[in-house]
Amino acid sequence: MRAPFAGILQKCGLSLSRYLIFPPRKQTCGKRRFSHWSLMPPSNEQNEETRIQGYSGKKKAHTIKTQIVVDTKGKIKHISKSVPGNIHDKKLFDNSGIKLPDNAKGDLGYLGTNITIPHKSSKLHALTKTQTLFNVRHSRKRIVVEHVFALLKSYHILADCFRGHLSHYHQYFAIVCGLYNFARA
Repeated sequence: MRAPFAGILQKCGLSLSRYLIFPPRKQTCGKRRFSHWSLMPPSNEQNEETRIQGYSGKKKAHTIKTQIVVDTKGKIKHISKSVPGNIHDKKLFDNSGIKLPDNAKGDLGYLGTNITIPHKSSKLHALTKTQTLFNVRHSRKRIVVEHVFALLKSYHILADCFRGHLSHYHQYFAIVCGLYNFARA
């Protein structure tokens, strides 16, 4: 399927694949994050297995999840395959096979991986001042990926309920990410 803006990119001397496909790299990846995107709920005539697939109990809706890797400047370096919203973040990370440096930042969904996560407090144990300071520094670096997702959601095809066929969703997401990187260049 050819994107409608491919001709414009070719006139500028740019290839479409350069902006849509980012091979995983060890050194340039900085932050990793998932986001849930809303889908149309399945119709009543579908069987039970199809209706359960993709239902996110966290969002209380049928969602699809896409993972991106962003460098420290906010450029999208890698886009994962889009999966149903009920797949856990760590499971998708393990299945993606991407190797990240030890200083990569993530949230608590990446517990048990080599990604740096913030310290978690509990009812019985409050965070120490050094742990709180670490969490503040961690969140200041990780906010870059949250800003990228906010800008991606400025495109209505990602912000609104996705009404297209699910097999085309990843292509749309990749095109929007390519437009985002192209606008930043």
